[in-house]
Amino acid sequence: LVLHMYSACGALSDARSHFDQMQEGTRNEYTWRIMILAYTHADIDHSSSSTSTSREVALRLFQEMQAKSVVADRLTFITLIVLCSNRPRGQVYLDAGKRVHYLAFIRSLDSDLVLGNALISMYAKHNYIQDARSIFDHMQSRDVVSWNALITAYSGEGQWTEAMEVFKMMIHKGFIPDRLTFIGIFTALTSQLALEDGMSVHNLLCRSKCKNDVAVNNALLSMYGKCGNVNDGRTVYDKILKQDKVTWNAMIGGYSQNGFGLDALCLFQ
Repeated sequence: LVLHMYSACGALSDARSHFDQMQEGTRNEYTWRIMILAYTHADIDHSSSSTSTSREVALRLFQEMQAKSVVADRLTFITLIVLCSNRPRGQVYLDAGKRVHYLAFIRSLDSDLVLGNALISMYAKHNYIQDARSIFDHMQSRDVVSWNALITAYSGEGQWTEAMEVFKMMIHKGFIPDRLTFIGIFTALTSQLALEDGMSVHNLLCRSKCKNDVAVNNALLSMYGKCGNVNDGRTVYDKILKQDKVTWNAMIGGYSQNGFGLDALCLFQ
């Protein structure tokens, strides 16, 4: 309880001090998870003068946990996979993520829905799209988060045909797109060749609860600009009730990219 209190209050140094003073037999998977989670959420390691980031400390704690034969639970694995989605030192986190994935597989936890979603995102953020797709294809159950993760993965790599294929499959399977689905697919459709697909998704959006979402409409507006359809983009722009800087930039960018410099200038002024 004391350890959890320190962690919840952001007192990382106090939490680590209390953890280090605990007798060996009193540390269990719960206490290890609290410390790993605390370091994962912290910006830097306040408990030492080391230049190691808190996330690196979290990975070392997991290694210590394994060395002491403490069995990690599913929440610890999920926390570590999310941690390994961090990319400043890509290969370090990718290798660690693969190790955590392997250990989760050994414990038959790879069938867990939340863990599977986290694995898709992790591999996608490290540009291992085939691995992300393999995780998706072998999932025993999926939710909207699963579909969004794969669509976003393809979107991030500019693979709009694959993203659209997954989107259509999602609809066919009876899943209802949410705001992140629409943002992901509109972000993927950035070629004139994708305009027809983009317009069909727009029609679907018009019947969705997300039709007035500003972020979704900003993504739609940006898509029309990048696909060369400035007129429909302007229609979307005019219908956005609460325009923000992203809205303005998307419309100005659409004009500029398609040779409407004067219109872009007038809108800017």
